[in-house]
Amino acid sequence: MKLPLRLTATIAATLVFSTLTFAVSSSSFGDIVRAQIIINKALEVMQKYREATVTLEAPQPQADNTGKYLLPYKADGEPTEWAGKALNAAVGKIVGEKAGDMASNAVASKIPFGGLAAGLLKKKVKESAGMIALGGADYLKKTSELSFSNLNDYAVFLQVQHGGDANYKEVLAAAIAVYPDLEGRFEGAIKDAYRKQAEKAGKKVE
Repeated sequence: MKLPLRLTATIAATLVFSTLTFAVSSSSFGDIVRAQIIINKALEVMQKYREATVTLEAPQPQADNTGKYLLPYKADGEPTEWAGKALNAAVGKIVGEKAGDMASNAVASKIPFGGLAAGLLKKKVKESAGMIALGGADYLKKTSELSFSNLNDYAVFLQVQHGGDANYKEVLAAAIAVYPDLEGRFEGAIKDAYRKQAEKAGKKVE
């Protein structure tokens, strides 16, 4: 039986939000572990350059919420409300693959030529899953005070400015939930920033 387009969309949305609700309400130990692994790799890079007496300077964020990447910390150094949601729930990265699969499969199976759009829907759901789970784009922007337009600078700032904070791994996991690309870019961003700093100081690091 072929379902109406509106009903199909409703089913897909229900599946997505049901999965997100489960993700938020369940303690995601694995997500926190992933954040800790990223931090450990960054610390290894930092130690290498510290031994060569190269000090990394933290990039300055925009003092508003107009940048592409919203920081999970406020100007006073405390976590934002949306990062606090992740801390309170012990949730880091909200994985959207399962929600994306469920939603896109439902739509593709009920809509003519739906398979052509399934990939785009899955990509959109995956990118927005963490943001939706932590309050949505408008809420994140409203409760953010600092931002960056460059993801590498965003990563370096987080590590240099807040790497020693007690709850850093949970806050970092929240940031990765909202910006999935941060996970793969983090270590490289730290290395690149140190390399540039070393060159500026006229030092060679093996």
